[in-house]
Amino acid sequence: MIIKINNPYGLNFGEDLEYLGTFVKGNPKKVNVDHYRLLVKGIKTGKEMILFLSYKLNFFKNPKCSKIEYVDEFKYVTPTHLKNKNYNYYYLNNDLSTVDEFFTTWKKHDPMIHVGNFQHQFMSSIKNYTWSYKFNNKQY
Repeated sequence: MIIKINNPYGLNFGEDLEYLGTFVKGNPKKVNVDHYRLLVKGIKTGKEMILFLSYKLNFFKNPKCSKIEYVDEFKYVTPTHLKNKNYNYYYLNNDLSTVDEFFTTWKKHDPMIHVGNFQHQFMSSIKNYTWSYKFNNKQY
């Protein structure tokens, strides 16, 4: 499945991404969206990376502003175990609902969105905002 990125609003990798699977960071007792790590691959380059959510608490009066970040330096220990210099990631599933939950959570926390010219605004304050990411016929 392809994750389409709408510029300038989404992360600018210069290409759309193919979803490969969902991993989790470490071995949490109870898995939730904050543990998800989406393994993706660039459509043009084939470069793999791991997307994850991070938060800034009380960022410009936003109680929990979300941000999508990525790791692009990691190795395969096994096909179901990835490792970068700090963390281990373990395969969870290929369930498309985890991707929906990931982007829905990101959007729910009114993230700062790039609007061009090195400027960012909260999603809720962008006039005529449409979407940043599209996956499985849903826009986020």
